[in-house]
Parts: sequence; structure tokens; C-alpha cells
Amino acid sequence: MFRKDFPVFSHHPDLIYLDNASTMQKPESVIRGITEYLSTSYANIHRWSYDLSEQSEVLYEASKKKVAQYIWAKDSAEIIYTYNSTYAANLLAQSLRKSGWLKQGDTVVLNASDHHANIVPWLILKEEWYINVKIIPPYSNGTFDYDALKTFLTSDVRCLSMTAASNVTGECIDLKRISEILDEVYSSGVRPYFVVDASQYIPHFPVDVNTMGIDFLFFTGHKIMADTGIGVLYGKKHLLKELQPAWCWGGAINEVHEDSYTPAGLPFRFEPGTPHIVWAVSLLLALEYIENIWGYPVLIQHEAELVQYMLLKIEQSKAFKEWKYLLLWPSDGSKRIGVFTFYFPSIHPHDVADMLADEWIAVRSWHHCTQPLHELIQVPASLRVSFALYNSKEDIDVFFEKFEIILSRLS
Repeated sequence: MFRKDFPVFSHHPDLIYLDNASTMQKPESVIRGITEYLSTSYANIHRWSYDLSEQSEVLYEASKKKVAQYIWAKDSAEIIYTYNSTYAANLLAQSLRKSGWLKQGDTVVLNASDHHANIVPWLILKEEWYINVKIIPPYSNGTFDYDALKTFLTSDVRCLSMTAASNVTGECIDLKRISEILDEVYSSGVRPYFVVDASQYIPHFPVDVNTMGIDFLFFTGHKIMADTGIGVLYGKKHLLKELQPAWCWGGAINEVHEDSYTPAGLPFRFEPGTPHIVWAVSLLLALEYIENIWGYPVLIQHEAELVQYMLLKIEQSKAFKEWKYLLLWPSDGSKRIGVFTFYFPSIHPHDVADMLADEWIAVRSWHHCTQPLHELIQVPASLRVSFALYNSKEDIDVFFEKFEIILSRLS
């Protein structure tokens, strides 16, 4: 239904692209819009005095307003643009440290299924500033243990940072439930900051940072059909006003003297240097594309149909009936995104991925930047299939046809 909107498939008609958790393809409207902007309206922003610069500024601010609308932020000043999720996570972690909101001996709690982007920034603080980092172990199938969370929420915890949807198991964390647990545990004390990595969640489900009780949130644009080079960091306005930016130069400052400087206001104080204006426009165009196809209800319904069909095909698959290959996934199809990960005890997933690539089927293999999760469940490497709106049941049929042939050859 939506495949025709994506030029890559007209250039590669046999391509079955099932690597969407890594990055999504771009619709014609985004590609065309970027070209039009560069051709007609491109200029640097801030402190403009001519039309092209003003037009660029208008688009840049429109992009932020659109992001704020999508996550129900109260003010576009709560939207900070970075270069990707990893940059956003590092900016936040280092800013919390610089502001003294994280001190030696404080604890940050993470989830075992977190992407490395939400693990390494905190481990850097552990190494450099002696904070504690604790990781909540999963159930045996890799899914989140809500009861275990409560045992980790001790008085020294200053931050709970979690991935909203796993790029390995496909599980979606109940963010509102997590926030309610925080309220319950810390009803008579200081509640930790609730930080959410929404990179895998935003392309599939809406986020309301207010009803979900989220203090800080980040995601990357290229996983939601914008181009690479644009990331988003959201923070509650009253927190951002007090938070000291880890890095400061360029447009992030108001004044510079020989021995001092003064940071700019929000959100500019967190955006040092010239921002990635073109890819901010690409994010605006991507979100407008979603609106033009009737928004999240369409995405949710389409993906739910693919998820249910995938579960049916797995149940019918010879590979799982006879060869006993392991699938890492939550059993409830309503609590997941379209990400399915396979483990082969005696076959390296690279071999399967390479043979699928020969059939023009694009998947991903290895540990998917979730090495702690793979180690905890004792799975050295896995093969991942992930869906987007341009995928179909026919894609799934072809995948299983080729998948079973390949496994029979390798077994």
C-alpha cells in the first residue's frame, strides 16, 4: 500500500527490506522536500537579516513545533536538536553531571535490553565520576521484569533511564506503569529523573511525555523516515532552565568576554554551533508524511496485522517445529513492535544474513548494540527481522520461504 511512496523500491523492485529497526527508507516527499529546500530556501539561521535566512529559520522552528506536537511537549523550547540518539544521551548524562544532579555515589538504573546508546554514557560517568550503574536483569526470554524494578529503586537512585521498545525482543515497556511505580516507591522522597530512549518506540506508537511522567526523552530521526544527522532531546522546561549544558559555544551563548561567558536561553543553550538545518527540515517532512497517511492509527493497525501474521507463520514454520530454533520475543503480540529476533545454536547468524542478502532480503545480524542483554540470556549473536509501513504479508511469505531453504542447507 505504501511501498509506492518510497523510491528505493522502484530502483530495486526485488528488494525486501526488513532492517527497519536499524534505519528506515525515505518517502518521495522527504527526498523531494530536502531537494526543494536546498534549491530554494537554504541559508544559515539565527540573527538573520535577509529572506533566505528567515525562511530557513521558519522551517527549523516549524520542525521543532511539529516534534513537540508529536510527543505532547508543552513548549517547542523543550525540544533540543542533536545529531542522533547517542549524542543526545551523552549530552544529557554529561549535563546532569556538570549540574551536580549526579554526584559520586549516586546510582543510575538501566534495563538489560537497553541499546548501547543508553548504557555507555552512564558507564562513562561511572568511570570518570564514580557513580553507580545497575542493570535490571530480564526474564529468561529477555522481557522486562517489573517486579525486579522495585527492588532496584533504592534511596541512592537519581536516574532511571530505559529503552521504551527493545530493538531485539520487540517488547514495549509500559512507560506509564513505570512512572506510577516511581511515584509509589518515592511517595515520601525525591523521585529519580525518568529518562526514556524512544528511538524504537516513536516510529510505531505515540508518546505523551506528560501522562507518561517522562522527565527527559530522546530519539533519532532516521528511524522515523527522516535522514541521518538529526536527533531529539526533550526535557521538561523547568528542568532544562536549571540544567547546565555540558558543552557551550557558538549560538549556545549570549555573551563572551575575556574571562567569562553567559549561556543562551532555551533551547539554544543546548545546541552549540551551527545546527543541522537540512536534516531538521527532513524530520519535519517525515512527520508531515505520517500525518498525510492519517497518522499513528494507520501505522499501528498496519504493523499489528504484520505482527499477527508473523506469529502465525512462526507457529507454522518447519524451522521451529523440526529444527527447534529459538525466537526471542514476548508472547503477547499486543505488547510489541514488529521486531523478531532468531537464535541458531549451531549456525552463525551472519551466514544466514549473507544468504538472505543473496536473495535481496535485507536483515540484520550480530548483537544489535545490545550486548549486555545477549550475555545475560546467554545468546552470543542473533538474526533480526524488523518491519515498517512499506512491508507486507507477501514480504513475510518470501522471507519464510527463503529462510527455511537456507536453514535446511546449513543444518
